[in-house]
Amino acid sequence: MKYRNIIRRRQRKILFILLFLSSFSLAQWFPWWIGVENLSVAAKTATEVTQNSINPKSLVQQAREAYQAGEPSTAVTLLQQAAQAFAVQGELVAQAQALAQANNIQGQLYLAQGQPQLALENFSEAAATYAKIEDTTGVIKSRINQAEALRGTGQYRRALEILEQLYKKNLKDQPDSLLKVIALRSLGISKRLVGNNLDDALKVTEQSLAVAKVLQSPQNIGAAHLVLGNINRDQSKKAFARGKISIAKDLNSSDEETAQKIDVQDLDYQDLTLSALEHYQTATDTATIPNTKIEAQLNRINLLVVTERFLTDGEEDSINQISPDFKTKINDNFADIPQILRVIQEEINQLPPSQAVTNSRINWVITVMKLEQWANFSYQELTDELVEIVAQAKSFNDTRNESYALGQLGYLYQQEEQLEQAQDYTRRALILAQTNNNLDIAYRWQWQLGQILKAQGKNDQAITAYNAAVNTLESIRSDIVSINPDLQFSFQESVELVYREFMDLLLASTDTQPTTDNLTPIQTLGTSTSPNTQNLEKARNLIESLQQAELVNFFRENCLNASPIQIEEVDPTAAVIYPIVLEDRLEVIVSLPNTPLSHYVVSLPRTEVEQTFAQLRQSIAIQGDRSPVAEVRIREGREIALPNYLELAKKVYDWLIRPNEQDLAASEIKTLVFVLDAPLLNLPMAVLNDGEQFLIEKYAIALTPGLQLLDPKPITRGELTALKAGLSEGRDNFSPLPNVEYELTEINAKIPGNFIFNEEFTIAAIKEAIESAPFPVVHLATHGQFSSDPAQTFILTWDQRLTIDQLRETLRGREEGNQNPIELLVLSACETATGDKRAALGLAGIAVRAGARSTLATLWQVDDQSTAQLMIDFYQELKDTKLSKAQALQHAQVKIIQEGKHPSFWAPFILVGNWL
Repeated sequence: MKYRNIIRRRQRKILFILLFLSSFSLAQWFPWWIGVENLSVAAKTATEVTQNSINPKSLVQQAREAYQAGEPSTAVTLLQQAAQAFAVQGELVAQAQALAQANNIQGQLYLAQGQPQLALENFSEAAATYAKIEDTTGVIKSRINQAEALRGTGQYRRALEILEQLYKKNLKDQPDSLLKVIALRSLGISKRLVGNNLDDALKVTEQSLAVAKVLQSPQNIGAAHLVLGNINRDQSKKAFARGKISIAKDLNSSDEETAQKIDVQDLDYQDLTLSALEHYQTATDTATIPNTKIEAQLNRINLLVVTERFLTDGEEDSINQISPDFKTKINDNFADIPQILRVIQEEINQLPPSQAVTNSRINWVITVMKLEQWANFSYQELTDELVEIVAQAKSFNDTRNESYALGQLGYLYQQEEQLEQAQDYTRRALILAQTNNNLDIAYRWQWQLGQILKAQGKNDQAITAYNAAVNTLESIRSDIVSINPDLQFSFQESVELVYREFMDLLLASTDTQPTTDNLTPIQTLGTSTSPNTQNLEKARNLIESLQQAELVNFFRENCLNASPIQIEEVDPTAAVIYPIVLEDRLEVIVSLPNTPLSHYVVSLPRTEVEQTFAQLRQSIAIQGDRSPVAEVRIREGREIALPNYLELAKKVYDWLIRPNEQDLAASEIKTLVFVLDAPLLNLPMAVLNDGEQFLIEKYAIALTPGLQLLDPKPITRGELTALKAGLSEGRDNFSPLPNVEYELTEINAKIPGNFIFNEEFTIAAIKEAIESAPFPVVHLATHGQFSSDPAQTFILTWDQRLTIDQLRETLRGREEGNQNPIELLVLSACETATGDKRAALGLAGIAVRAGARSTLATLWQVDDQSTAQLMIDFYQELKDTKLSKAQALQHAQVKIIQEGKHPSFWAPFILVGNWL
């Protein structure tokens, strides 16, 4: 029973990850691919056509009707026959049109089968054919299809470029048309998937909706509402990640001027969730194509389930911010889900068999299976449904959906603990996925197989299965963000779980499990008596690979160049520490130069470990001088006592450092490099305390997303030059930073180079300065924010907010000029987004994306006078050629500690990347 509950909790988190995998990006077949209309000829099937009775126009009409009836394969055959007949009659233009139409439909078929590259080839061929006969409309349609295929391969930005160029050149100034409606909607989908600016995606899709309404096209009105619902759902997730839970704006305000000023980024989780639900309902009520209606209904149900689960299982502080009216609306709608699912099932069963209907049937089953107690559907009902889906998929030679259905049968048997049957169905699903190179679902069945084998006690075979899943993920790293564009749970609950479960399995066999009765946390430490070195190495590599995968997901593209490297090759006086937070324990792997990996474990539940990290962060991330005593904060009208930060700092030190103190001393370690797991990202390691000293007083400290992403070259010595730039005046609703002028002036006196200040501090000026001289250091003293949302990660300049992509673009001129990369990027007045548990991911993102070997920044905003002094001291220390960058920062931080300052003034300064 315990096994079943654990599996169900985990599987419910990921089941609906599969939900949209078999749906098309545009949510429907587009009948306008068939270009001949109003032909009053009786339809014939392909087998009824003979060479003696071929009428090519009749064949095209039959193809249209077959297509609209959900028989695309028949439509392709008919169009190919029509093309041959047109050729015999010398009608070359009509022949080209028929071939191009066949290519477009064949491309859609390949998309449905999960083969976007083959789809792209067909769409490209169609576009080329249309171009030869100067059919502009055909070219536009095929290019829209190309963009859809590119999205299927994960090339979101390329798809976006095609659609933006297409719309601007061919459609923007043209009269309203259905083609314009579809192009705008496709553009909105691409903008959404790039993810950097959901506001733009919303506006473009709203334009599509407006034109569809003018043209009175219910089909496209419904499709637009479906996409708008998906965008609002994504925005609600981002608002939740940013900690914007409580009601922030009145969407129904009668004040028109106020309503116009509302920025979507200012809307909160509740507003956006309700808006998404409303769009899904409107799509359901409006859509004329059954599959669009069904998808909208299932999306709505899934959003309700996710929201209800948060209201039931979420953190107390977040739930307390939820309005009673919101809770009532969610609960009232949630109660109707079983009945709605019955209605959807009946609607699907009334549709004639087709691949699209098979998609809907699978999506329906997956939706039911992720609900508690399967929404009152019996195990036998779901099994029978899946068996029928397998048979239906086979009849269409639809191996992708057949694999889905078999895999879900395996999951059902897994839930019933009939593990032999579960293993058999999962293996069959995996073979089909691998045979057809559907790697995006193959890894899921490898993962499921690993879970089953582990439950059977076959750990060696389970390790093999998990290893295969991770290798598959590695092979499609550039496609990780495209595995499912409509994920309703986050990356953490899809890809990351594979890595974490595998690490758990690898490390479990090496851990001793001491009793925790009446023991303090440090006494529960258990060190492996005979660690499996190979497993430790694999676990270490997994945490680095996970860091890279998370950055790929953050950037929405694969832009990382990783190469394995050993610590002794980088710095023989540095140790690398890998804390790994698992469900029932905290694992710590330590890599010392020329020494086998070691590891130890703290046997505490994940919730307790994460709560300790969060409390320590809260207790030090405060402004002003404070003594090391318990803090009292007022939250929602209640007094909240925070523990003594020193006690917490000692506790975390005991977990991460104390078990290895002797080895660190024996190896004469000077620098500790942390590859931090997600729950630790926002916590500065410098504040850890052994009871007498802070960790930063004993060691220089640096963070890195992984040694594989490290450029292991020390800073170039000689005369140090820098570009210094910043803002002291308040801009864009940010407060003034009066000490920035002092900071930059003093640094400018010590370090030569360009100086850009206030109104001169523009993106154009920075780019020009960087291109004009090879400064090894770029120092930006200005407001900035790091967030798990790239769109909310920025640096403030005089004229605008500089996003990660814009920063990369600004610094790109240096690379193109073959100049040396930036040694050090300093961001001296930035902070992590409040309430965002993974905000420091934005800092790591900037560090990687900027192309700088090192980035020095702050986890929270520090009194700008203290910041100025620390930065001045840092540059003074950096001039000492015997010190590394990490050691220069260490000396500057220790100087502030010696002045008796609270950790809030010195702890948040962190060095990311190359510490040499």
